[in-house]
Amino acid sequence: MSYTWDNNGDLTARGSDSFAWDYEDRQTSATVGGTTTTFAYRGDGLRNSRTTGGSTTTFTWDVNAGLPVVLDDGNQYVYGAGLAEMVSGGTTYYYLADGLGSTMAIVDTSGTVQKSYTYDVYGKPTATGSLANAYDFAGQETDGTGLQYLRARYMDPDTGRFLSRDPMSGVPDWVESGYGYAADSPCSLTDPTGASVAPGPNSNQCGDLWASIVSWIDHLNKKKSDYRNDARSLPEEPDPLSPNPYGSRSGHRAAYAGYQKSLQGDINEFDRLDCRNKKNRPRGFDSGKLGKARELAKEYQPLKKIEHDVDNPGQPWWDDVKDWFNEHQPPDWASKPWFPPVPAPGPVPVPIFP
Repeated sequence: MSYTWDNNGDLTARGSDSFAWDYEDRQTSATVGGTTTTFAYRGDGLRNSRTTGGSTTTFTWDVNAGLPVVLDDGNQYVYGAGLAEMVSGGTTYYYLADGLGSTMAIVDTSGTVQKSYTYDVYGKPTATGSLANAYDFAGQETDGTGLQYLRARYMDPDTGRFLSRDPMSGVPDWVESGYGYAADSPCSLTDPTGASVAPGPNSNQCGDLWASIVSWIDHLNKKKSDYRNDARSLPEEPDPLSPNPYGSRSGHRAAYAGYQKSLQGDINEFDRLDCRNKKNRPRGFDSGKLGKARELAKEYQPLKKIEHDVDNPGQPWWDDVKDWFNEHQPPDWASKPWFPPVPAPGPVPVPIFP
């Protein structure tokens, strides 16, 4: 099967099927299997209506639900922890979902199954039963075109790919697929917005850890800046009669080492929870800032360097001269003793007296 995309990265042809898009990369029509469906959108980008064969469905949205959800499309819907209930033609039906939110069965008020589903890995449904229902894989809406409408974009369950490019894929440090669904993990993750993977199980912890790491970066940098102003007036060791254990250079060094240890603990936990993964990545994450945090946590005796600069202005610190020093030594200098060995004394002559 051949595929064609336009210059914006929108799919325009898939074999004999064709698709049209507006200037905001919203799908305006889809001709699939010889049947054309057209779409109109609201000012906020959500789909307002769908027309197939002269029949138009209009959508009423609840935009205050966090993730916008459809309340009425001719049927009425009730939500709890996901889609819970549908009223169609005055009859109430209930959705039974799996852990991903996919509809596994729809039952009536007596508990009789009216429709049931199985899915392939990317959500192509196989349904049993005649009840009309559009909400299936991951609890989202699948059109008669076979495409799943995920608000910002449409996904093709046959290929597990979106028909249009992720709007963020143009940023310079983008490393993900521009068309992939749910970070290519459709059995455990979802993408109901079409623009970002739904939060993973560690996302809240990762957000808290990232906030802590950023705070430690600011705190350690401020401590070094303040110490540069204070170090000259501080004694090396604390006054034994002073209640302030940090009123000395050694006290400040000990406190700073403790801050570094706490920062390293946050970084270790951030790594353990795989917080750089797209499904857990916290809002505002910056890989460059994380690298800076790693440097701060492992920096060797930064306050000693500040003390050296304060006490010996203009003289280089060991970090500044060690490369030159190593470069100008004989290759085996490190294996030689600092002082030449002293020869062992010979036998002491014994005086002979007549």
